Amino acid sequence: MPVVELRASIILGSGSLSFELIRALVERLPVMLCPRWVQSPAQPIAIEDVIAYLLAALDVPVDEGRIFEGATSNVFLSRGDGLLTPPAEGAILPGVLRAKLEQLAAAAGIPVTEGWARVADLRPDDGMLLTSSVRGVVAVETVDGVRLRTAGSLAKRLRALVDEAEAASTAAFRAAYL
Repeated sequence: MPVVELRASIILGSGSLSFELIRALVERLPVMLCPRWVQSPAQPIAIEDVIAYLLAALDVPVDEGRIFEGATSNVFLSRGDGLLTPPAEGAILPGVLRAKLEQLAAAAGIPVTEGWARVADLRPDDGMLLTSSVRGVVAVETVDGVRLRTAGSLAKRLRALVDEAEAASTAAFRAAYL
């Protein structure tokens, strides 16, 4: 059976259960001891965006097997000497790290192309990376039973580029404001 899967964690906006629970807690409790699960990484999404994605999902062809994104992460396919990532044309939520990684990779001479990859077209010499501002750059080993080349060295190189950019940004902030 063809399926379109949408995932969201905390939905922000009046009327959403997450929002109403948080509002009720804030209104009633001046201080709250929180369980450990509160510290789990989550990427919130506005309720307006959820509605837009649900409406857009009605037009998504579900039988193509295209790779869109991971749960709260963007996908980069490592093929040859470059990276392939789904186009940010409304079918995916373009992450902050995705945009930064595209910029850093291009500056480092790693070609980045926007285009669609299909699960059926994955090759054993392909590598895959997930990016998110919570987890950073993570290599993927398998997709739907297709074993992929471990893109560990590329992931390490891209993580180093991101770390260098973050360090430069932090230093510039400190110099300007502290």
